[in-house]
Amino acid sequence: KNAKSADGTARTVEEEKWQKDAQIDSIQWRYARKVVFNPSTDTERADMTNDKSWIPKVADRFATDAYSDTTVSHCGNFENFLIEHYPGRAYTKYLLQLQDQLDKLERNEVTVYDLEHIDFLPPDESVIVLFGDYLYSKTVTVHDAEGQARTIQGRDNNWGGVKLKLAGMSHMMRVFGGGKGMNYQGQLLSDVQRWKEGYDPTSAPALDVTDLPLLYKAISTHPRKQQKTKLKLVVQVALQLGCLGRSSCITQHCPKQGSVKFPPQDRDRPNGVNLWVEMDWLNWKKRQRHRVGRPYTMRFHANRIDGMSMFCIPTLLFMWIAYLKKNGTYDPNERLWSDSPECYQGHLKDVFDYMADLSGDDKYRSYSSHSNRYGGTRWARRCGADNIVIRRVGRWVDLLTLMEYIGEGADDIDVDEDGIDPVQRIWVFHTITKNVAAGEFIDYVVPEA
Repeated sequence: KNAKSADGTARTVEEEKWQKDAQIDSIQWRYARKVVFNPSTDTERADMTNDKSWIPKVADRFATDAYSDTTVSHCGNFENFLIEHYPGRAYTKYLLQLQDQLDKLERNEVTVYDLEHIDFLPPDESVIVLFGDYLYSKTVTVHDAEGQARTIQGRDNNWGGVKLKLAGMSHMMRVFGGGKGMNYQGQLLSDVQRWKEGYDPTSAPALDVTDLPLLYKAISTHPRKQQKTKLKLVVQVALQLGCLGRSSCITQHCPKQGSVKFPPQDRDRPNGVNLWVEMDWLNWKKRQRHRVGRPYTMRFHANRIDGMSMFCIPTLLFMWIAYLKKNGTYDPNERLWSDSPECYQGHLKDVFDYMADLSGDDKYRSYSSHSNRYGGTRWARRCGADNIVIRRVGRWVDLLTLMEYIGEGADDIDVDEDGIDPVQRIWVFHTITKNVAAGEFIDYVVPEA
């Protein structure tokens, strides 16, 4: 659904070629694609008065440029919130003015050249605070156009969730507002401090290496999961543990099927077992525009040590690709799977609940997909991987944040009967650590910072 029209009815968003995975569209971004905000100065407008050909050219740039679908969705949710709960605000009226022009275009009542010029208007601090409170709180009080108060259910996000959505809005302001993003000052600054209180990026319990057999059993025997879903979940979990990723990393940013490469030579396939698998991740948590579309190559080693191969990434990916080919759904230009982060998180929640049922231990009910990222980070450090390498693989902004993940868990090692840390029997970083110790080439490829 798109943001609502002036008459309050929900609108259906037509499929845009760049936006096939977006959950919700934004009026601002849609206006940019269809019309484009005209130049902001009278001089620039005067220079272009007699040459309207620039409008479709610039509009095409917005239609084809690789802007994040998630950013557009965050802006769309923000707009929907204001239109539904604060229709009398000046910024809401501005959005509805844009929407009215888009409606006229869709009804073919006007052409893009006939539309009245509308300058970009950034959202003011007050509406950002209202939306932030809605994201952060369990319930919020809103006021309609007549000033009547009512209570609605909020989103109950922590600061991490609020920050992510505000970042999408700030990106929109930079794109259309001449490079100026969100300015955290005044009431907004004080509210940000309030939203940050008590926020812990590692609040989800860390998955322990000793939990892996039970996790594998819960996935493979879950009574409400189809066989395809079970196989896919095992592969997804293995990849998330291997790349220290978030749920979005292995869903929205997962590699294309055709980029998955196995050893071409028999010496790297003893007894038919692939010793490694290599793949290219695209748009991998990009932070700079010049890196959009550049491949981020990873090579994972086989984890077939002492029979602990239940989460062996090369073996599992080989099985998944074989499954796709057998069912006639293999397409080298498509992603490994089309799941959304929410879909993956939901499946994992079901699995963690089933782990609690199987073990009788309710601690697993508090686990989430982030438990894999949290636990995997500690395992990598326990295997002796350098903090800089871990940071680059997991894409943390700074070492301080990484230390919050590692904590004291890296030193909390219980060796088995052979005197070996159990994580070193299966963890992919063990191979890397041994290569470093021997002075050999590290073929776990990570990009430059």
